[in-house]
Amino acid sequence: MTHSSSAVVALAGAVDQHRSLIARLQRRVAEVDSDLGWETVATTRLVLRGNGVNDKHAAWVGELDAGVRIPVSRPESGAGNWRVAIEEWERLESDPDVGSNAPHWENRLIYADAFDL
Repeated sequence: MTHSSSAVVALAGAVDQHRSLIARLQRRVAEVDSDLGWETVATTRLVLRGNGVNDKHAAWVGELDAGVRIPVSRPESGAGNWRVAIEEWERLESDPDVGSNAPHWENRLIYADAFDL
């Protein structure tokens, strides 16, 4: 079952108030021999564009430009010099700053993963 485009736009607007998904294209830094050895080349906020078989499945899309051609490799080869890191952030209202009645918003990382290209 898929929703009409207006339903997807309404859902995306509601979700955007409290959630954001970020994709980061990263390149391995050869001089750093650990999982910290990645530099971000491009970042984009993903946009909710549809849903899957039910309302609990969502399709998020975005584009990242490396500025170069990335060769295709098998993930199990271990030769991954490029990856895409995905982060899901939740926006929460928190206590106001001292002396202020205005709402204060915090962002909390609730999911992170990466996959090799």
